[in-house]
Amino acid sequence: ARRIEESLGLEPLWLDFGSDPQERALNSTSRSSHVHLPVLEVSPAAGAGREPMDYPAVIDYLEVPEAWAKHRLGRDLSKYRVLPVSGDSMSPTINDGDLVFVDTNVTSYQANGIYVIIWHDRLLIKRLRASLSSGKIEIASDNEAAYPTEAVSLEEVEKLHICGLVKCWWSIKGA
Repeated sequence: ARRIEESLGLEPLWLDFGSDPQERALNSTSRSSHVHLPVLEVSPAAGAGREPMDYPAVIDYLEVPEAWAKHRLGRDLSKYRVLPVSGDSMSPTINDGDLVFVDTNVTSYQANGIYVIIWHDRLLIKRLRASLSSGKIEIASDNEAAYPTEAVSLEEVEKLHICGLVKCWWSIKGA
């Protein structure tokens, strides 16, 4: 069978599986282990913000390969939620309609990164960074030309509610 495949210019094992390598890869992927991550009805705003919900409902589940999830997100996937983003304040990093994978186990500032937060009764997705010179936490947008950076003083830090840390995101682009 290998000699026939070679003489016909076919991929190895083509005769065994009766399909091309791409189709075999697709079939083997569909048989691999997947996990279902909850997609919440809430959408953090990459912009001026929106009113937060007390208990956002799970509206769907996103099925992803378990190996990908553990590589990108870590071993404990139970606290991850998927949220659709609306707005342009985090462009070009995260864009309107992108899906973010949020570790809801993180509820305090740990290091510079992108967080889902509630600030002044607005649900936001923003970059948090510590400013050593001012001793404040900065709430920054990647689209700084349209959205100015805000600073949280030590006196106000208890008003900053961190809902989770964004670990990664999927950008969905169309034609």
